[in-house]
Amino acid sequence: MAQPFTEPCNRGIIEAEPCPRALGREATPRQRRLVLAACVLASSMVFIDGSALTVALPALKADLGADLAAVQWVLNGYVLALASLTLIGGVMADVYGKARMLAAGCLLFALASVACALAPSASFLIAARVAQGVAAAIVAPASLALIGATYPRDQRSQAIGVWAAASALTTAGGPILGGWLTETFGWPAIFWINPPLAFVAYGLLRLYAPADRNEPRRFDVVGAATWRQRWPRSPGHSAASARARRVRAQKTPRRLPAFSLRHSSAASVLWRTPFGSAGATIP
Repeated sequence: MAQPFTEPCNRGIIEAEPCPRALGREATPRQRRLVLAACVLASSMVFIDGSALTVALPALKADLGADLAAVQWVLNGYVLALASLTLIGGVMADVYGKARMLAAGCLLFALASVACALAPSASFLIAARVAQGVAAAIVAPASLALIGATYPRDQRSQAIGVWAAASALTTAGGPILGGWLTETFGWPAIFWINPPLAFVAYGLLRLYAPADRNEPRRFDVVGAATWRQRWPRSPGHSAASARARRVRAQKTPRRLPAFSLRHSSAASVLWRTPFGSAGATIP
């Protein structure tokens, strides 16, 4: 069933960038399609690597001789870096240029993927996965912002729909692709598929991306370094904190507010049935 309203997030994405047609720098339809293809390829790497590696953990654990905690951090290091730095990546795209930062993020993601595929130990793989997450935090917001800067306002909803559909398909198909690659070529093959995609996206951006329209402002390095002081903590620490809060809540006596008979009588008079019957009240 279609909803008769537009969600604020979707409206914000569509209306965030000024219309290139109004600014006199509209790209050709072929140029827009190729830029959209580059953005889809770049974001697909981010979402595939977020889900494809989950099915390869047993083979990875046996090959590297890692324990369960190290294997968990292979996944968590990527997700934490991506979630924690996405906003900073979006600001960098606004300040230094969307196409420029997206191209740089693709190259960094490719280099981090090569490091992951050649990792000799679990510690090295965790560090490379964190580098992958940093690159993903640049690629994900820059790809979506570049679509908004390339397409006219009346065509952005369709382009963003294509980007979102491709992101959902790659996320859902990541475990299937990861399982097939692991069974056929081994777990490093999950990372070897990223450099070709990154280089194709980089070439499309260099050839067809419109000129960046940078915002005239300075990147706040101090603000970017201090806003993440509350870095996400480990699951064990969070669970321990939650248990401590529950224990304190159980030991603390509950204090109910004073409520006189006069207040309860007045409430019983005002609390009526949905049918409006004056005689039916809550005693």
